[in-house]
Amino acid sequence: MTAASVSRRVSPFSCVGMRPVLLGALLGGLFGGCTHESDGGLARTLDGSVSDGNITDVPTSITVTPANQTLTLAIATPGTLTFQAVGHFADGSDRPVAGAWALLDSIIGTIDPVSGVFTAPGAVGGSTLVQFTATAGGTANTNVTVALTGTVIPAGTTPDTLFAAAGTPVTDATAEADIVYPLDKVVFPQNITAPEVQWRIGASAATGGAADWYRLTYQKPHITITAYVQNGAGFKFSSSLTDVFFSRVAETDPTMPASLVVDRLDVAANRIVAGVPISMTFANGSISGTVYYWSMDEARLQRIPAGTVNKQALFGGGIVGTAATQPGYTYNGCIACHQISRDGRYLLANGDQSYIFDLTAADPTMSNMPVATRAGYRWYFSTISPDNRRVFATMSDATFSYSDLLVKSVSPTGTVPTTNVAHPSWSPDGKTVAYISNVTGFSGNAAFTGGDLTTVNVDLATDVFSNNQVLHTGASLAATDPAGGNADCFPSWTPDSKYLLFAHTQNTRGTGAVRYDGSLYMMPPVPGTPPVRLGKASDVAGKALAHYPATSPFQSGGYYWVVYYSTRDYGNTLAGTMGTNRPQLWVTAVSTTFDGITDGSNVPYHLPGQEIEHQNADGVWAPSPCKATGASCLTSSDCCTGSCQPLSTGGGAGGAYACAAPPMCRREGESCEQDSDCCGGGALICNPIIHACQQAGIPVN
Repeated sequence: MTAASVSRRVSPFSCVGMRPVLLGALLGGLFGGCTHESDGGLARTLDGSVSDGNITDVPTSITVTPANQTLTLAIATPGTLTFQAVGHFADGSDRPVAGAWALLDSIIGTIDPVSGVFTAPGAVGGSTLVQFTATAGGTANTNVTVALTGTVIPAGTTPDTLFAAAGTPVTDATAEADIVYPLDKVVFPQNITAPEVQWRIGASAATGGAADWYRLTYQKPHITITAYVQNGAGFKFSSSLTDVFFSRVAETDPTMPASLVVDRLDVAANRIVAGVPISMTFANGSISGTVYYWSMDEARLQRIPAGTVNKQALFGGGIVGTAATQPGYTYNGCIACHQISRDGRYLLANGDQSYIFDLTAADPTMSNMPVATRAGYRWYFSTISPDNRRVFATMSDATFSYSDLLVKSVSPTGTVPTTNVAHPSWSPDGKTVAYISNVTGFSGNAAFTGGDLTTVNVDLATDVFSNNQVLHTGASLAATDPAGGNADCFPSWTPDSKYLLFAHTQNTRGTGAVRYDGSLYMMPPVPGTPPVRLGKASDVAGKALAHYPATSPFQSGGYYWVVYYSTRDYGNTLAGTMGTNRPQLWVTAVSTTFDGITDGSNVPYHLPGQEIEHQNADGVWAPSPCKATGASCLTSSDCCTGSCQPLSTGGGAGGAYACAAPPMCRREGESCEQDSDCCGGGALICNPIIHACQQAGIPVN
C-alpha cells in the first residue's frame, strides 16, 4: 500500500482499530502502546505523510533551516528565502513538520504563514526573528537579516576603480574633506529630505585639485550607500542623495546612528585622503506640517507647505477687508508678527492694522486675500485659543488686548494683564496663557531689553482670568547666561502643555545692524523652578546664537520638535551661509523624557526649503495629518498604516514609494488609517483624529 492510499482519519490518542505492539501487547494495551491504524504497518506523521514502524508523531525538537540567513539586496530590489521546519524524533529520524510561520517584526519583509517563503522588498534593512509553531505543538526560530546596498556613480565614469587603485587611505588633516553640514551628532526626523552634504578642504579655504573625486559613504549596520562626485566647473564641495536613497538610511536600523564620511581622491598625488566620519541619528517617527516664517530682508511672510521644500510668498497681491469686519479696506505692504492657530486654519499677523486670515477661505498666495481687521487697532504679538474663539494680544504700546475672531473687543474679568506685556502663547489644553510681563526698554520696532516669564489661567467658557504669576525673572540670568541681558522672551508650549520653552537675550529683536546673542531654556509652568538651558541647540563655539523658539503642534519619535532662528553657519561658503552671519531657521529635537535637570535638546538641522540668500526668522508650525493608503511617502512613519513600500510599477531605487496596508495589525498607540488596521478583533479602534489605535469605548477626541 502506498502513502497516498492512506485516507481514513484516526485519533492519535485512540487505540480503537489499532493492533497492540511489543510491550503494549503484553500488558494488554495498558500503556496504549500502539500505532495509527494502517495497512502494512504504515503510520501517519505530522506532515501528513506515512511512515513504517512504531513512531511517535511529536518531535523532541524542531530546527528551522536555513539558519541565520542574510539577504544582501540592492535598494528596492526584492529577494526571497524559503524556510523549512525539520522535526527531530525519538527514533532518530528527521523530517519536515507542518505548522505556521510568522515574523516578530515585519518592517524588513513578510513571510507566507504556510509555505515559509520570506520576501523582502528591499525597502528597509535590518534583522528580525522568524518564528515557527508546529501544528502538534512545539516552536522553533531563527534570525533573518536584510542588508541593503546602493551605489551612485556618474554616467560614463569609473571612480570606484580609481579609488581601488589608489591604495590604502592616508590621514592628512590639512587635505581632508571636512564635513561642515550636516552637523555631527545631529538628530533628524525619519522623513527628512536628503540634506545637502557640504565640506571644505581641511579647515581652510583650500579647494583641492580640479579633477579630484570625492566618495561619500552613508552607513548603518544593515545598509551601505556609496556616492561619488567629482570636482569641476561650478562645483560647490557639496552633494546629496536622492530622497529615496536617504530615506532608506533613515528607516533601516531605526535605533542606530548612521555614519557619514567623505573621502577625497587626490588625483595629482594618486592618494586617498581619509575623511573624519560624523554621526547622524534619526528619530523613529516623522514630522510634517507647514512652516510659516518671515523673510526679514524681503519684508514678506513666507511658508513651506507640508511635504515640500518649495517656499511660497504670501499676500503679495494685497489683502482686502471682509464684509463682516471692514469692507473696502485694502493693504499691500509689510505683513509680519504672525502666529498660527493650533489647527492651522487661522493666521494672525499685523500690517498697518491687526489681521486674522482664514486660510481655508482663499489662497494666501493669490491676490486680494480676505482678512478680518479693524480700523485703528494694531497688535504686535498675538495668540489664538485652541478652540479658535479668542485672541490674547499685546499692542504696539505693550498693553493687553482681548478679542474674538472678528477682531471685536471682549472684556475679560479677574487677574487680567494690563501694561508692559508682550509675546503671549496659549497652552494647547486651553487653560493657560504664557506671556512676558514687566517689560522694560520697549521700542517702536517691538523689541525690549527686560522681561519676566509669566502665566495666567483663562476659563474660556467665562473669560475669567486667574492666578497671574511670574514663573521666572529675566534679570536672574544676566550674570550667568552666555547671552547676558535681562529679557526672557518668546515663550512656546510643548504640545502636551507640560513645558514651556523660551529665549533669553539682551535685546529681543535679535537681528538688525547688531546681532544679539540668545539662549533657549525649558521649564515646567511652576513658579520658582530653575529653567534648564538648551545648550546643544543654542551654542556654537561658545557663543549663544538661538532666538524665537516655536514648538511644533505634535511630538514624534520621542521628541518635541522646535524651530528657531540662528546666525550660526550653515554649510560652507559656496553652497551655504558660512561667514555671512545670516539668520536661518533651524530645528532641534528635544526629548519628551525631559527631567528638569538635563539639557534635553540635540544638535539641530537646517530647515529644508528656506532660501539661504535671505534672512529668515520667526518660524511657526501648522499641523498636517498622516498620509492615507496610496499616498506618496518616504518612510513608513509618514503613513497612517505604518507601512511605506516601493510601488510595483515605477518603483525601484530611484522610483516612487506609497503608503500600503499594514503587513501586520497595529497595536494600541500605533498609527492607523481604519479600524481594521488595529489588533484585537474589535477591542481596538482607529481614532480618526489622531490616527492611532485605541481601546474601543474610549471617547474619540
